[in-house]
Parts: sequence; C-alpha cells; structure tokens
Amino acid sequence: MNATQDKTEASPNPWWLIAAVIGLIFLIPRLPVRAHKNLDVTSLPQVETPYLFVTFGFAGCGTICPGQLQRLQDVVDGANQSGPVASAVFINMNATEEKVVAGYVGAISEDVIALRPSPAELQNLLDEFGVRYYGDTDSTDAMEHRGDVYLLARSADRWRLIESFPGDTLNTTRALAAVKAPPLRS
Repeated sequence: MNATQDKTEASPNPWWLIAAVIGLIFLIPRLPVRAHKNLDVTSLPQVETPYLFVTFGFAGCGTICPGQLQRLQDVVDGANQSGPVASAVFINMNATEEKVVAGYVGAISEDVIALRPSPAELQNLLDEFGVRYYGDTDSTDAMEHRGDVYLLARSADRWRLIESFPGDTLNTTRALAAVKAPPLRS
C-alpha cells in the first residue's frame, strides 16, 4: 500500500457529508429558541398579566394560525379561571391592514390580542424572537412559517422569554403548567 491509497481509504464518504448537511437544514428550524432570555421589545401590547403568550402569523392564514389561535384561547381561558394570569398576542407578519388583522383574530379568538406592528417594529420582534419564516413582510401575500408560541414572563419592567412551543403544536396542558408556576422575579 502506498500513501495515496491510505488517503483514499481514510477520506470520508461524500454521501455522509451530504446527508449531514441536509439533516442540519431540516433540524435547525426545528430547534427550540433559547429560553430564559430578556427581550428588548417595546412594541408588545401593554397587559397587566404576569405571563404573555406570543405567536406570529398572518391574517388569512388557512392552516397554522386558526388552530394556534384556538389553542391560545384555550390556554388563556384555562389560565385565567381564578383571575388574570395570562394574556396572548398574535403578531401579524405581513402588510395586511390593521382592521383586517383584528377581524381575522377576533373571528377565531375573543381574548387574543391582534397586533400589526410597523415594519421596523416587526423586524425587531422577528429578530428578538428568532422567528423563521419565508415570504415578504412588506406584502400581503401568504408566508411560510412554523407558528411557534413563545411564553414570556414579566421580569421587573421587561419581558423574559421562558419557554417556546415549536411549530403548530401548542400543548395546552404543558402551557397551563408553565403559567401555574410563580412568575419570575429579577
């Protein structure tokens, strides 16, 4: 055996490298967002509750958003049975008019707050939460998104991200358990 044969035999199979790259492409968007992170967001609605559930979507979404809004309504109803503990907000990701966004959310959920931030505020929110999406936030077109739900707790005068629920699978039992814990203090 010569040195050339040794290098050939020791080199990795290119198919493994391709499979690893493809695996990362599919895995990274499904990784949970880092929790226990203070957020620099001023455009969230003012609420008096110690917890706030946040989800991103767009008015007119026919797949992820309606189910997510209904689950958010169920969580807010369950959390607030003995007093105001949690609020929820739906942040519109495209340029749909505010009135349309409010009508869309209101038709599905009575307690979820509809928010249509300015383009600059929206970009700040998308960056702070690490939202992954495909589409143009400056248009009214449909957007590809996962529908993650983020649970925030009030920490002094700021919001702190304490948990994220990936995709369109908000587990109401787990979300209710998270809000039954005392709010964070710091």
